[in-house]
Amino acid sequence: MSTDLPRQEPESAPAAPPAHADTGAAPTSAAGPSPASPASPAEGGASLWSIFHGEDFSPRAWLALLRDLYLTFDRRTLGFSRIMLGFLLCTDLIHRGAAWDDMYSTIGVLPNHLNLLRPQAWGAYSVFNAFSTPGEIRILWVVAFLNAFCLMIGYRTKVAQILAVFFVAGMNGRVLLIENGGYVVNNLLAMWTAFLPMGDRFSVDALLASMKRRRETTAADLNDRADMVAPGKDTLHVSVLGIVLLIQLSAIYYFNVLHKTGPAWRNGTAVHYVLYVDRMATPIVSLLRDHIPNFLIIFMTKATMVFEATMAMVLLSPLARTWARRLAVVMINTLHLAFGVTFVLGPFAWSCCVFSTLLFTRDDWEIASFAMRRVGRARAVVFDPASGGALLVCRLLKRLDRFELLTFAPEEGLPLGIGVRRPDAPVAPDAPVAHGTQGTLVGRGEALSDIVAALPLGPLVAWVPRLPGVDALLASLERRDLSGFFGLRVAGPAGAAPPPVDEVMPTPRIPALVVVLSLLVVGGAVALAVWLDRPMLSIGIIVVTAALTILIDVGIVFPVVTTRTLRRAVGGVVRELFIVAMFAGAVNQAMVELWVVNRRIKVPQPEALRLLSHKMRYLQGWFMFSPNPVMDDGTIVVDAITVDGRHIDPFTGKEPYWDLSAKSLALTQIWCDYFNRIQLPANTAYREAMKDYMYRLPQRTGHKEDAIVSGDVYWVKDNNPRWNETASYGYEKSKLFSFENPAAQPHAGN
Repeated sequence: MSTDLPRQEPESAPAAPPAHADTGAAPTSAAGPSPASPASPAEGGASLWSIFHGEDFSPRAWLALLRDLYLTFDRRTLGFSRIMLGFLLCTDLIHRGAAWDDMYSTIGVLPNHLNLLRPQAWGAYSVFNAFSTPGEIRILWVVAFLNAFCLMIGYRTKVAQILAVFFVAGMNGRVLLIENGGYVVNNLLAMWTAFLPMGDRFSVDALLASMKRRRETTAADLNDRADMVAPGKDTLHVSVLGIVLLIQLSAIYYFNVLHKTGPAWRNGTAVHYVLYVDRMATPIVSLLRDHIPNFLIIFMTKATMVFEATMAMVLLSPLARTWARRLAVVMINTLHLAFGVTFVLGPFAWSCCVFSTLLFTRDDWEIASFAMRRVGRARAVVFDPASGGALLVCRLLKRLDRFELLTFAPEEGLPLGIGVRRPDAPVAPDAPVAHGTQGTLVGRGEALSDIVAALPLGPLVAWVPRLPGVDALLASLERRDLSGFFGLRVAGPAGAAPPPVDEVMPTPRIPALVVVLSLLVVGGAVALAVWLDRPMLSIGIIVVTAALTILIDVGIVFPVVTTRTLRRAVGGVVRELFIVAMFAGAVNQAMVELWVVNRRIKVPQPEALRLLSHKMRYLQGWFMFSPNPVMDDGTIVVDAITVDGRHIDPFTGKEPYWDLSAKSLALTQIWCDYFNRIQLPANTAYREAMKDYMYRLPQRTGHKEDAIVSGDVYWVKDNNPRWNETASYGYEKSKLFSFENPAAQPHAGN
C-alpha cells in the first residue's frame, strides 16, 4: 500500500529559495508566511550519514532510509513526466499517421481478420482488432490522440492514464511485424506510470479543483496564496513502484551492455558498422559518417559501453542520491538524444528520455525555482472589479503564477477590464514583490507579454503577444461586454467558504513499517499463488490476503474507520498488489528471455506470469545490437508490372530501385521493420496480405493504369563497409516469391 509523506527540511538543508518560489513548501500569502507545517520525514531526511552519525541502527531508521532512497516521488516530478509522456504519445501518433491505414486497416498489410485467424506471439492483446475499415481506424486515431492530449494537459488524468495503457499496448501489439525494443519500452512506460498520481500537479484537474475549492472575489483573496496547492498534494508520494522503476531502468542498461560480447564492441569498431545500416540511418548521419575519424568512432563505442554500465549502478546507488540521479538523467538523455538523431529506432530513444524525468527530486525543483524566478519580472495586475471576465482571468493567473511574481489590485475604467502596472524603477534581485498600483500602466499586447513573462517558462513565448496584429486584435475587443456575453457576473461579497473535506477530516498518514509489512504479506501471497499455477486457488489466496492486509492496516492506522479511510486503504493495497504482480511477471520474463540468464538457469514460466508479460507485450529482452551490431543492410524491392506495361514498386510508387549504395534509404522505422520481418521464412503466412496490399495500388494513387498484373518480390542486401572503409560489399539480390493478379489483365499490345 502506498502512502504520502508530508515534508520536513533535513537537518543540513540547503539555503531556502525565495519565499514566493514554487518549491513545494507551504506557500506564503500577501500578509506574510503561513503557519509552519507539522514536522515529518522528508525526502533526503534519512541517509547513511544520518544513521551512522547519529548511531541510530533501529529498524525504524533503516525503513525510513529505504523509503527516502527508493520509494518516494515528488508530485511535481510526476506532473512534469505526465506532460512529457502525453507529448510523446501525441507525436508518436502523428508519426504513425503516415502509415496508419497501411498498417491497421483492412486495406493494409495485415488486416485484422488475418491477425485474428493467425494470432501473432501467443495472441497479443489489441483493441485495434475491433476496428476494420479505414474510416473506423481513423476515428480510433482521433480518439487515441485526444486521450494522449488529455493526458498531456492533465484532464481526467487517471482515466487518460488507464486508456493510454490499452491504446499504446493495442497499437504496438496489433502488427508485431513492426515491433521493436522502442515499442516495448513505450508499453512499459505507459503501464508503470499508470500506477502514479500524475495529475496532482501541473494539470487541468488540479486547476479546476483549486478553482472549485476557493472562489476569490476581491484583490485580497487573489493575493492570498495560502491554499495554492490542495491539502495532501504537496506531500511526497511513496510507493513500491519507486524501486521497481529503478530496477526496470537499470535492467535495460545493465543487460544491454552485458549482452554486447562480440568483437566489434570489444575492439571499439561497433559504432562504425551501425552508422552504415542505411535502413536505420538518418540523412544527417549519411552525410557525416564518411568523415568521422577512427579515434572518434572508438571513443563513441567505448562511451556507449561505459554509459550503459555506469547508469545501471548509478540508478541504484544509495550514496549521494540526488547527485547520482542527476548524473543518471544527464547520461540517459545524452545517450538517447544521440540515438534519436542518428538512427530510426521508433520511440526507443524518446521513451527512455521520458523515463528519465521520473528521477527528478525535490532538490532539483528547488534549484529550478531559484534559477528561474526573476523579481524583475514582477508585475501588478490591475483589474476592473465590475468585470466578471477580468476576475476569472485573475483567478486563473493566480494559479499559474507559481513564482508568485504577480500581485492583483482593483482599478476601474480599464478598456479591456485588465491591465498591468510596471515598476517605475528597476527592482533589485532580492527585493520582495511589491503590492499596490504604483507604476506605469500598460495594456493590450504589452500587458499580455508582461503577464506571460512572469509565469514559469513564460519568457520563452512572451514575444508572441508583441507580434504585429495582436495589439489590433485586442483593441477590437475593447468596450465589448464579453463578461455579459459569456454569462460571467461578479460574485457577491466574499463570504466564509466551507472548508475543504481534507481540512475537516485530515487524511491519516500510514506508517512506513505498516506499508513494508503489508507489501511483504501481499508479495508472499502473490508469489505462492503464481507458483502454484492454479488460477482459482491463486485468485482466492490473493483476495483473502489483500482483505486481511486491509483490515490490519485499518485497525493499526485508523482507529475510527470511515468510508473515506477504508476506500483509501483498499485503493492503496490493490494498487500496490498490481505493482507487485506486474513486477513478478517482469522478473520472470527477464529470467526466461535474457541470454545471460537462461543459458545458466532454466526458469519455468507459469501461465499467469506468461500472460502478464506477453498479452500486453511487456517483454524484457534487453539485447539491442548484441552480441555484435548489425553487420549487413537490406530492404524489400518489388518489380511489378502494371496493366500498361510499366515497371513499378507498389511500396514507393516509383520504378524499382536496386542500388543500396545510397547514403540513406530514408525509410521510416515502420516500413524498415516490416520489410526486415516479412522477408523471414517464419512470416510467409502474412505474404498473401502483402500481395493484396500491392494489388490495391490504384486505390492509393487514384490512377487505374497503376493496376498490378504480376511481379517479383526481392530481398536486396549487402554487407556494411569493413573497418577503415566506406564502401559496402557482398551485394545480393534474392527472389522471395512471384505473384500474379487474377483480377488485372494487361492492355492489348503491351
